[in-house]
Amino acid sequence: MARFGRQKQRLAEAANGRSRWTERPLSSPHPFVTVALLVVALFQQSQFLGQIALAKTINGGGQKAVESSSKTTVAGGGFEDDSTVTPPATASAATTDPEIALAKPTTGGSLKEVESSSKPPPSTATQPETITAPATASTATSKNWWEKPQPLLLDWPDLPVRNDIHQYLELLKLKRGAEVGVQKGLLARKTLKTWKSCEEYVLIDLWGNEAGYIEPGPDTNAYKQAHLSNARRILKPYENITHFYVMRSTDAAKKLKKGSFDYVYIDARHDYCAVAEDIEHYWPTLRPGGIMAGHDFVDAQYAIDRLGPVEDWSKCEDGSHQPRAVRGAVEDFAKEHNLNIKTTQEGFPTWLIQKPY
Repeated sequence: MARFGRQKQRLAEAANGRSRWTERPLSSPHPFVTVALLVVALFQQSQFLGQIALAKTINGGGQKAVESSSKTTVAGGGFEDDSTVTPPATASAATTDPEIALAKPTTGGSLKEVESSSKPPPSTATQPETITAPATASTATSKNWWEKPQPLLLDWPDLPVRNDIHQYLELLKLKRGAEVGVQKGLLARKTLKTWKSCEEYVLIDLWGNEAGYIEPGPDTNAYKQAHLSNARRILKPYENITHFYVMRSTDAAKKLKKGSFDYVYIDARHDYCAVAEDIEHYWPTLRPGGIMAGHDFVDAQYAIDRLGPVEDWSKCEDGSHQPRAVRGAVEDFAKEHNLNIKTTQEGFPTWLIQKPY
């Protein structure tokens, strides 16, 4: 009876919508039921998210791969998105990685995107190959100054002393030369000893007295003839190519063929008038490109200060006074003909000028 009474009581409470166990409406779920439902929901949600992640992994390696594909598409010419575009250098480098290239999807992108995954970076693909010219290419068309068809005096190296001239006469393989004012023949011998390609060398000197001209030493014909004998003796080894003209320089010039000499050296009288006269007479005997040179490129006072008053080169044969001496005569001729003057680097320098081609 007691058990029946309790059941009856619970039925009555249920009829009134109340329960002494929960003191809540019977329509509310039990707390245990709520927790169970929540656990089930979370489990189902995790399963759902897992399936989504798995699907993304299968379709392209995750969200990062999808984003990378989208950025490459923008750089490669596909559709745009609102995301930040990776700089081209980084995007290009990413597409050349073999592992990333293999993981790239072959669908869902533009044709350019698919092609870019198998090509090297644009900067590498379009960069032309640098071709280095052969080392001899620049030298093949250029020649040493002495090998040129028209070698120039301006290209000659510096000349410390006048004896340095002879090696360049040989280097140029010149053939014909003349020396005006030979005296003892010492310079001629030095010249021919080095200038082995010379085939004719003309030696011109009066070897005698000249009116109005004084030079150091005894002013006698015997003394001058001794100089001539010495010159013939020391130049004996070159007798097959040497020719002596014992006369005034201006008279000898008239006997020489015009335009036939490669080199003429003037070292006779040193006054302005005589030097100017010798240059004027021997210039026509030079061929185009020929070299004319001469000794003592100084003025009269410079010579007096160093050699004494006996070497006064300011007095001309006609009695006039020209203090500029050798230097003045050469400078005036060079200026008149628009020529450059080259000199040696010594106390009494040698001057050189070249006849234009």
